[in-house]
Amino acid sequence: MNSRGLAQLAYEKGMYILTAAQSYQAAQEVSRLGHGLLTYSLVVEGLEKSMADFEPHDGQVMIREWLDYSVYRVPQMQLDAIEQSRKLGRNLSFGTTIRDAGNSPQDAAENLQQPKMFYRRELETNPWVVSQRIN
Repeated sequence: MNSRGLAQLAYEKGMYILTAAQSYQAAQEVSRLGHGLLTYSLVVEGLEKSMADFEPHDGQVMIREWLDYSVYRVPQMQLDAIEQSRKLGRNLSFGTTIRDAGNSPQDAAENLQQPKMFYRRELETNPWVVSQRIN
């Protein structure tokens, strides 16, 4: 399905759809993480480390907050890995061609895996709490 089809499905059926990458990209897996980038950002960072509790930082991870965190985090994880690699004198690639190897990691942003979120048409009256910190 293309983006229009997924957007229409989410809207019509009242569901959330999260894709790991754009239609022209591959979803990346990093062996040292033991997961794909999307899974790592959702499960390990988002829930285990409570990093998805960011808007607002209130001890609860709501469904939209959790999914939005991963959409933001996945390309950032790749930029971080590229930057660390370059500091070690290596040229790291995630299966795409960086046009100019001399460019900064930020210049390669168009080549990064970018998850896409498709939202349901209305906000929930009782938002789904994915995780909650218990004191």
